[in-house]
Amino acid sequence: GPTDRPRRGAPATATAGDFNGDHRTDLVLTYRYGLGQADQPDQLDQPEPGDTAPLDTPVAHYRGGPKGLVRDKRPEARLAHALGTEDGPREPAAGDADHDGIDDLLAPGQGTLGPGRHRGSGRLTVVHGAKSGLGRGRADLTVDQSGPGMPGDARRGDGFGGSPAVGDITGDGRPDLVVAIPEKHNGNGRLTLLPGSRHGHGGEYAPDPDKSPQSPQSPQSSRSPHRGHGRSPGREQSVDLDTPGVPGRHTPYGFDAFAPQPPLLDVDGDGHDDVVAAAPGYGHGRTGGFWIFRGTGHGLSTRNVRRFTPADLGIRFRTA
Repeated sequence: GPTDRPRRGAPATATAGDFNGDHRTDLVLTYRYGLGQADQPDQLDQPEPGDTAPLDTPVAHYRGGPKGLVRDKRPEARLAHALGTEDGPREPAAGDADHDGIDDLLAPGQGTLGPGRHRGSGRLTVVHGAKSGLGRGRADLTVDQSGPGMPGDARRGDGFGGSPAVGDITGDGRPDLVVAIPEKHNGNGRLTLLPGSRHGHGGEYAPDPDKSPQSPQSPQSSRSPHRGHGRSPGREQSVDLDTPGVPGRHTPYGFDAFAPQPPLLDVDGDGHDDVVAAAPGYGHGRTGGFWIFRGTGHGLSTRNVRRFTPADLGIRFRTA
């Protein structure tokens, strides 16, 4: 198996979850490689010294069994396609996105390459778990920035779908999804909330006009026409450091790397999951900071957002 190959056996990422509901831990491993395409394993480059990819796939799937992990190749091709980018597979996450009690794989990928500004701007594919195995139940769900109601504009290289996490932000018992757009606006970053819908089995990310977030502040106000999207008139909501009410501002030269940090946590005990976001490139000397956005019945609140910097915590850095 891939983990037995000398020098090439170390996975780049490992994601654990119970993808078939048997109460045993399953595993999805991703591997780095040269310039081959992640969704075309037959075109992977020949191994180079120090490569870690297995010869047959950049993504390996293992089921947990009574005697340990057993490789199950059946979903690997579709996982490689979902996670594929020009630089290798992105890091997936596990979570119950359809509220059926079985973990699903949240797979960020590059999206379709080709002409048009939406091409290659990133996508998230939810590969559903099922008792018959990962990807062997409900059809995959794919979300990107070009869908109706999505706030903001899509640009090639945005990286939409990164750092995905599932939780109940709105407190209605349906799973909501939070993702990063890490390369948005020269690497400053943004996070997006996709509220769960009553449509479909147990909640999905289809349009649900009854769950459109309504901002406690003006939904159309922004410090710039392309940044700082707060509440969306659609069901989704995007937030960054230029959103009104959020303390701080994005640096003009970019690379703040603002993004949510999974998992989603109910930090104030009010029954709504909250989002902790970090921006390691924020501030003078890029000393970084993190923000706590509280969940409400209308989505993420942009009022009373807590910001913490190293200085707030008594940590001092020497900057040039």
